[in-house]
Amino acid sequence: MNRIKSFGFTIVELLIVVVVIGILAAIVTVAYSGITAQARTNQASSELASFKKAMLAYKVVNRELPPVGDAWNYNTDPPSCATINSLIAALSGAGYVGFSATDPWGNCWGYDDNDCNTGSLGGANTYIESVGPDGVNGGGDDIVLHVSVKEATGC
Repeated sequence: MNRIKSFGFTIVELLIVVVVIGILAAIVTVAYSGITAQARTNQASSELASFKKAMLAYKVVNRELPPVGDAWNYNTDPPSCATINSLIAALSGAGYVGFSATDPWGNCWGYDDNDCNTGSLGGANTYIESVGPDGVNGGGDDIVLHVSVKEATGC
């Protein structure tokens, strides 16, 4: 009797392999999205720290934080780019370059300037922030960095 030997997989074996590959792909996708979210958060924190260093160095020379005049875009969702562009232009003019107007999620940085060039009372905080992935000011995903405290009225 001639017996034909067939080599290959049965349909059940192929289905099992497809299901296992699907499960592994789902696990990798979830892990990857968590890693990218954390990377963007770390990038935002790093960029804010760079802003702060440049702003404080600018203040040493110019006796106030850039830009000259009250700057505030913190209260819009997401913040408008005009204020942060003025800040970046002032820093660039002083030789501090490499800053982006947008955070890792594509929203403009929020900036509340309560330094010497404002009518704020002494003790007012200046800060710069990212509104995070949701683009909404005041959410739990905001990343805020305190830049300075106004020491006195009029400085």
